[in-house]
Amino acid sequence: MDWVVGLDMSPRGDAALAAVARIAAAEGAGLEIGVVVVLTQQDLDGTGEISGDKKRSVALERAFPAAWRRIDDVLSAEGIDSESLSLDVIVRVAAVHLVRSQEQIAIELLRVMLDHGAPRIALGRRGRPSGVAEYLEARGVLEELPGSADGVLSLCVELGALDLEGSERHRSGPR
Repeated sequence: MDWVVGLDMSPRGDAALAAVARIAAAEGAGLEIGVVVVLTQQDLDGTGEISGDKKRSVALERAFPAAWRRIDDVLSAEGIDSESLSLDVIVRVAAVHLVRSQEQIAIELLRVMLDHGAPRIALGRRGRPSGVAEYLEARGVLEELPGSADGVLSLCVELGALDLEGSERHRSGPR
């Protein structure tokens, strides 16, 4: 995998996806993009289910189609055919208290990078203090993605320097 894109179902995540898709379309075939959606405790609680396992199951079932719809919408707005790109949707769960959610989302994104050997990640611009971007910046060099007028940030990480334990992967595989 060449790129990980943090898709948070917001305009910032859309901008990150669009920027990387433009790079991939310009470079032609070959770039592999992992679009990562990290579900939080709020997402699990929003399922209306009572048991933790059922919450997780329902949230995962909802996440994949929602992510693919969002990807198709973003790419069609850019005039890019999603079928021309090598895309994979990866869903991770960061079921922690709201206070720790931003840090845990960053950790899950780094785990995906490590698991898939992806040296670069793109995400929306910096948000509030102690946001995902700030946690990622502590692990690598975070800079604005060249040619992106959207303020999209790119993080380059030396994968050998990452020391993250555990990983729980939920993948849809290529479409």
